[in-house]
Amino acid sequence: MPENLAGAGPAGAGAARRIVVVDDDPVLRAILRGYLEDAGYRVTEAADGESLLDALPRLAPALMLLDVKLPGTDGFELLRSVRARSDLPVIMVTSCTEARARVEGLELGADDYVTKPFNARELVARVRNVLRRAAERSGAEPLAIGGGWTFDRERRRFVGTEGRRVALTAAEGAIMAALAEHPGRPITREALAMRMGRRLGGPDDRSIDVLVSRIRRKLAARCGSGLIRSIRNVGYMLDAVASPQSDDQ
Repeated sequence: MPENLAGAGPAGAGAARRIVVVDDDPVLRAILRGYLEDAGYRVTEAADGESLLDALPRLAPALMLLDVKLPGTDGFELLRSVRARSDLPVIMVTSCTEARARVEGLELGADDYVTKPFNARELVARVRNVLRRAAERSGAEPLAIGGGWTFDRERRRFVGTEGRRVALTAAEGAIMAALAEHPGRPITREALAMRMGRRLGGPDDRSIDVLVSRIRRKLAARCGSGLIRSIRNVGYMLDAVASPQSDDQ
């Protein structure tokens, strides 16, 4: 029997990592559950987002697969609510192939997206990549970026003097870690995408640009707009001499 929200309890120590699948299509949920359980994950299903938010602390999932088109509260709105209270990794599952929909999900804080119909191996690979990025942060040394600021890879945030912080999502953190590890060196969009465990979908794929824009907006008030430089026809670079501002939050 599939594990649903009502019947799912907290995972015990040593239990397989739990993934929450949110989709109103029971057939697709069963397909996703089969793929993920075969890969060694524990799966909890939800047909909508009405009761999901209150259940998340109890479920303590490692990742959420979230459909965009849900009854009532749609996937974008549910993602916005999740991001307001948690940095839970989220992969959007959508039937919409328009770049606009993918961009909207990334802007709201999604870590990745999969387009229906999807390949089973690709889906499991995306899940593993997102979870791997989260695991790699554990124990990683902070990276100095100048002006008294460091990038804490484990907690995905910038830390300044007097405890000032700027938090990033998992996808933003992966991009920032790649840039901060090589200050003053241009990093291609393709390399940044590979750091996230995925490949660009073609010349019209703006996912990396969207993530960099989100980072810039978060840091603009404290670190200045020149921290991340655009390198024409290449990608992006962390300014090796950037000097973040020292004003308090």
